[in-house]
Amino acid sequence: TFPLFIIIVSNLILLSSPLIDANVIDETFNSAKYSFHQSGISSTHYFTVGEDLYNVETNVNHEITPKGNKPIHRVFPDVTSDERQATIWNFISTFDSYKTSRLYSNTAKPTLRRIKYIVVPIWWSDYDTSAIQWTMDPALVEQSFLENKPYYVDMSWGEMPNGVEYEILPQQLFDQSSVNPGWDTDTEGSTKAIVTNLGYVEGVDYDGLCLMYFVSQSGPFSGYGGWAGVNGLMMWSTYPGWFDVTRHEAGHNFGHPHHLSNSYEYRNTRPDRGEGSAPYDGFDMMSGGNGYAISHFAAASKWFFNWIPDSSIILMQPEGATSECPSCQKAGTITLRPFDDPNLPPTSNRKMGIHIPISVVGNRLYSYWMSYRSGNDGDAENGLSVHFSWFDLGGTFGASYDSMNFDAFGDTDTTLDSFVIENTCYHLTPPGYLKDRSLLAGLDVQPVVCVDSINRGSSITVSVSFLDPQNPPSPQITFDQEIKFACSSSTSSTGLITLSGNTNNLVHVQNTGNDGEVKLRMCSSSSTASAYFHDDFPHSAVSYGSEAAYGSFKSLITSKRCSSKDAFTYKSDYGDTYILFPKSSSSSEIRVECVFSECLVNQYLSNNGQCIQCPNSGTSVAGSTSLNDCTECPGGTVLSHPRLSGCVALESYDQITSGTGWRIWAPDYDTYSGWVWDVKELEFYDNLSCSGSPITGGNAIDSGNAGAGWSADNAFNGSGGTWGGRSDGNDIFYIGLTFGSTSKTVRCLKLYQTDTHVALEVRVQVFKNERWTNAWIASGLTSDLNTISLDYSSAPTPPTPT
Repeated sequence: TFPLFIIIVSNLILLSSPLIDANVIDETFNSAKYSFHQSGISSTHYFTVGEDLYNVETNVNHEITPKGNKPIHRVFPDVTSDERQATIWNFISTFDSYKTSRLYSNTAKPTLRRIKYIVVPIWWSDYDTSAIQWTMDPALVEQSFLENKPYYVDMSWGEMPNGVEYEILPQQLFDQSSVNPGWDTDTEGSTKAIVTNLGYVEGVDYDGLCLMYFVSQSGPFSGYGGWAGVNGLMMWSTYPGWFDVTRHEAGHNFGHPHHLSNSYEYRNTRPDRGEGSAPYDGFDMMSGGNGYAISHFAAASKWFFNWIPDSSIILMQPEGATSECPSCQKAGTITLRPFDDPNLPPTSNRKMGIHIPISVVGNRLYSYWMSYRSGNDGDAENGLSVHFSWFDLGGTFGASYDSMNFDAFGDTDTTLDSFVIENTCYHLTPPGYLKDRSLLAGLDVQPVVCVDSINRGSSITVSVSFLDPQNPPSPQITFDQEIKFACSSSTSSTGLITLSGNTNNLVHVQNTGNDGEVKLRMCSSSSTASAYFHDDFPHSAVSYGSEAAYGSFKSLITSKRCSSKDAFTYKSDYGDTYILFPKSSSSSEIRVECVFSECLVNQYLSNNGQCIQCPNSGTSVAGSTSLNDCTECPGGTVLSHPRLSGCVALESYDQITSGTGWRIWAPDYDTYSGWVWDVKELEFYDNLSCSGSPITGGNAIDSGNAGAGWSADNAFNGSGGTWGGRSDGNDIFYIGLTFGSTSKTVRCLKLYQTDTHVALEVRVQVFKNERWTNAWIASGLTSDLNTISLDYSSAPTPPTPT
């Protein structure tokens, strides 16, 4: 039994601290092939490095530098459902433009066709090259690669006609000893040097390298197994390689880290996925399934490589068909064929996956995928595989792919029961990993899949729809008792409760704070009693009449009589815990307790030990202990969900024509450059045509400026100067006039911008009732003169925020 085949990451940058290095960002950012604005214009972008979103700035030479050295929490756009799906499909349409290496076919639809490794067997520098025990058998060196060729041919249905190609060098004397070689000693560089000195040219004669070695005395190469770079072209393997090792390590090069399950453990490791504590997916060769003879890459990966064509994938979204995705379905019944049967290639009549995109964050696409496996020695044939997945665009293979398996029966210690079984329905609640990164989109996209029938090993037929959380289906089960109570910093309790076994019961523990622990004590009067813990309302069981365990991470099952009780403590997540007690043959007694030590974001701890939401859509950091810790969102923004860590820009406005202050306002993402906004002149008028003389007087105000000679006064005093605008601490730009206690009527504005550093959209805001409020939204702005008329009679009714 070999140790876990650990990976290193060469093209993904993982940081041990929030500090970032401009050179690291430059390498990562440019590898992602972003399309910048035209040459000569600076721009700001937001880019994910590891788990965090960073603000990075590009100058006229496209050199990238970080704005600050910490992850940012900023004002985001208020993205509507239609904007979300439009962004997704526009993003997906760029995928093929990332597949530019020689590994892909040069066709309209690039397909991953080839990769060739140079295998470099070595003696460490301290080895006796004449000693038989340090001499590698060429046949054994070749064996694993010989087996890999047909495996990759089969996995791609011949789209990689030669599989993983290779050439094996004679054993070479390495320039490093066996004492402690590792990443700091640049074994990759030494391997490249050997190959280069022999006349091989990367990208012409070969693509990737494999260093094959005897185990070292210490360091990362002192254990048997292998290493590889994710979305890179280097692997390391102990002699003699072994087929399951090299196919796995090649899979890392193809862009796959180790895939985990969506599990309870994530709440203990966030923001990291939790490798080492969270269970592996268990069914593909990148996630613990390497022991199976057939454990192919996921259907999503095969789709990205174009081994599975678009015609074999069903696209779905809550909006149904749109102009961006005319083939998308809102609901439907689909028969899926196995995506891992080498004798069953995909066709337009053989559907092999259901793709449900969720959101785009930086250069990453989040999605749900549904598929059916027939390999894995039949262990996966009894139900539907469901995954939460993401692609990070860029790098040698065009993207890296990672996923979390939805373990349907997540309360057990095995993933062998991961699958949605026949005649049941499974509701996909957004995983904690997604909530932390794209909460609103996760709440918007909640698929429900029902497995109608299974032709074991051949096909599975499913019906897919979407849950509307505001209008869920009628309950399919009834409750004898539905108990709600709030958590407390000093422990709260339901007291002792007797539950009837003749029907279902539900306990909802509310307001559990940032670290709430829910403790259940339970006993049964005569047989067995069960309880299932859920982070969200258990729709699978309640709304669709399916398994009580669906969507649960933990359970307590006891046959203990009531002279004593079994107990289990559950760590709550996102402020709520639901405990579902299904029917049983006897009654039970329960007591539920809850305690927390700190409140969630946007809450504060009250004197009575309860977490209170900040008033007026206010925000606060986790652990706040006073109302004074709450901060109101900046004018023109709102906290659109209690659990968001930032405010969003409002897409609505009020029809207001008079106030004691007027300004134009834009978050940085609505400016062309992101870090600067230049305004040559701004004029306010009291009529709809901007005729006559502009309003005079008032005091100039701004979000910030470049310093002496660039103040806001330049935009109002006719001096010919320019306001060199800079954003405030919330990444917001604004410039305007205030008039003390005097109200001014404004119906039209003239905005003169420079040629480059312009705002593309602005909100006209009025100061009234001690608050800045949107009075108009103007988009499609250009350089030079923009006339903005606040003509409410001709404007469409502004949308109402939800």
